[in-house]
Amino acid sequence: MALTARQRFLGRLGTLKTLRAPWDEAYRQVGQYLLPWRVKFSPLDKKRALNDSILDPTGTYAVRTCAAGMSAGICSPARSWFRLTTPQPFLATKPGVKQYLFAVQGILEWILQRSGFYGVTSGATFYDLVGFGTFGMFVEEDPKLIARFKALPVGQYWLATNENGEVDTIYREFSLTVGQLVGEFGLDKVSATVKDQFKRSQFDVSHLVLHVVEPNRKDEETGFEGVEAGRLDWKGMPFRSIWMESSTKSDQGDGFLRLKGYHSFPAVTPRWARTQPEDVYGTGPGIEALPDVKQLQTMVRRKLQLVEKVAIPPLKGPDSLIGGVPSQLPGAFTRVPAGATGGDKLEPIYIPEHGAIMQIREDIKGLQWTIREGLFADLWRIITDDDRAQRSTAEEVRAKREERLLQLGPVVQAVETEYLSRVIDRVYELADRAGYLPPPPAELNGVSLKVEFLSIMAEAQKAQQIPALERSSAYILSLAQLDPTALDSVNADKFADRYVDIAGLPPDLMRTPEEREALRQGRAQQAAAAQQAQALQVGAGAAKDLSGASLENDNALSRLLGSLGPAAASQGAPVDASGMSLFTPGGSAA
Repeated sequence: MALTARQRFLGRLGTLKTLRAPWDEAYRQVGQYLLPWRVKFSPLDKKRALNDSILDPTGTYAVRTCAAGMSAGICSPARSWFRLTTPQPFLATKPGVKQYLFAVQGILEWILQRSGFYGVTSGATFYDLVGFGTFGMFVEEDPKLIARFKALPVGQYWLATNENGEVDTIYREFSLTVGQLVGEFGLDKVSATVKDQFKRSQFDVSHLVLHVVEPNRKDEETGFEGVEAGRLDWKGMPFRSIWMESSTKSDQGDGFLRLKGYHSFPAVTPRWARTQPEDVYGTGPGIEALPDVKQLQTMVRRKLQLVEKVAIPPLKGPDSLIGGVPSQLPGAFTRVPAGATGGDKLEPIYIPEHGAIMQIREDIKGLQWTIREGLFADLWRIITDDDRAQRSTAEEVRAKREERLLQLGPVVQAVETEYLSRVIDRVYELADRAGYLPPPPAELNGVSLKVEFLSIMAEAQKAQQIPALERSSAYILSLAQLDPTALDSVNADKFADRYVDIAGLPPDLMRTPEEREALRQGRAQQAAAAQQAQALQVGAGAAKDLSGASLENDNALSRLLGSLGPAAASQGAPVDASGMSLFTPGGSAA
């Protein structure tokens, strides 16, 4: 018997649950001992998670420190952490392309700021990556905000990957109340059970809902035809989206609450690290540190028991005190039989040695240090953990941070590839379809844009070139004082462009090549005009001096003309306004 589409989706949900089962116990324990508020294995359970198992929150604090440090170091809202470029570097340097990329980057940053991305990132993304090794989030289209981000609790979703190890399928099971179901899907879409509860005003009764997003493949068993070319509805989209009530069938013929599609995969599911290439879920430092975290809770419990035995020790006393429990409260009175001796008193049976308490305290400190190191909290506490009398300088702190951040290099690369790149691609697509992006220049027709990340590590690596550029420029300038031709070796335009690019300054601060060429041509014309004016002024002064010179006396000028002979007067000598030679007796100089 052929399966219905509804049965096929519910059957695959069961399969995905089985495949994730080996991870579930680790997730439960990480939630129990580190992040209780981020786990939800029972969608219908409305009780708030409490920290009942956490006696020492060192692990929780370490996760918080690492998550905050990664959020600030990789994608802080206080600075630009990415920029758009092109696969061909020369293309991105063209003025029109550069201005377009800068404008689009500003639009994407504006959408990320107002759509709640940074709240999800700082409050859920890196907590889940550090603690559980996997994070799940939907990036949905929003008519007002362009994009809307929704973080998923651990335990509420199941994943599958394609042949390249990329997540392309997500099944999510959660609860909605009767009022939410009717408000979201309409009364005509919900099941008979929900309709009846809505009519009886039972709006707060919860029901399980399954949301499926998977590739829109052809499925002969269920009748799905796959992606149909030319279709503008979900049948023509690469991903299909199915909503259904898990426990009860909708009154619709297919049993679905909603059947739609996506132009791109809407879920973002980064993973900290995968121990095996075929692993669907990641492994995080929280799972690795779990044995130490559990041991720490046990040792703290033992220490508290020792301290309690010192403060309220077990007691022994004589038979004369039988029949009543002596009070140990301050100022209390205990009645003893008449004739009782001084030996009739209570005494501790056992008092722990002070050294035992000190030893367990030292062991606890060692565990706490190991947990902080395992959860990378020490990377972000360079200043506060510096207990030297002479604190590190700002340059020393920067150098230490850059050196320690190299330990997270592979993780940062995974975050950039599976998280930030996916977010930017998805937001760019939503902004483009909403008409928020300007038209690209002709040079970008058919060109896919590329995202370059400006994380602390990437910036630190690039920033190392700035001192080299500054030292080189200073050396060349000093050399030019001895030999000005040294400046001929430097391409000043490329030098300045490179410096601004490394510093991450906006491209509109620099003139375009055309603007520079026009400026230089104008400057050259002004210099040529000034030089010509100066030459005319010098020539006019020389003519004036010659017109007043005497040829009768014996001087250098008269001897020079005499040596030239009579032809000098008619061929090479200056003439006055009437055309007569200034050096002849008939001229004006005579």
